[in-house]
Amino acid sequence: MRHLHPVMMGEDAAGVRGHEQIPISAHEDPARLHAAGKAAAAMRRSTGREAELELLGAILGELAELRVTSTAAAARGRNLVNGILDNAWDFFDSTGQITRTYGVAAGSIVILNPTSAPVTMHAAPPGAGAPLRGRGMQIVPAFSYWTMPLGTRAWTAYGTAGNALGWQTFTGLQPYGVAG
Repeated sequence: MRHLHPVMMGEDAAGVRGHEQIPISAHEDPARLHAAGKAAAAMRRSTGREAELELLGAILGELAELRVTSTAAAARGRNLVNGILDNAWDFFDSTGQITRTYGVAAGSIVILNPTSAPVTMHAAPPGAGAPLRGRGMQIVPAFSYWTMPLGTRAWTAYGTAGNALGWQTFTGLQPYGVAG
């Protein structure tokens, strides 16, 4: 159902505050529409390059919001249960790596290391070897499990060839120490 929503349009030359009626649907956020109305009013007052920059800023804001919600939307489209992208048990290959790549950004991963050797996790595609430090890198001690934020589409685990590793990858963040 559509209805009209008043949006403040600023003062005119005579100092009278104007209002514009813009149509909105019942599910839209009035605060967001108010901000959009203010941006529209500012663009009417601007000319040329200023208007283009303001419009570009509004478009970039919308793109940022779409980026934030894309993982959740993709999860719904893939019929994921509880935001789980992947749940598996595998063994390190002859290079000592296990890697996974997803069509959407993974929010976090819970890693189960049942072996006597530590495992290095890296929120990135495979490299020449395990990183020693840096962003997106975590060491999972022997005989333990660890929750790690990812925020990437790929991760790589580095360990001892032939050793086992279990994991559960989620679309969103998981609290530390919580294994699904």
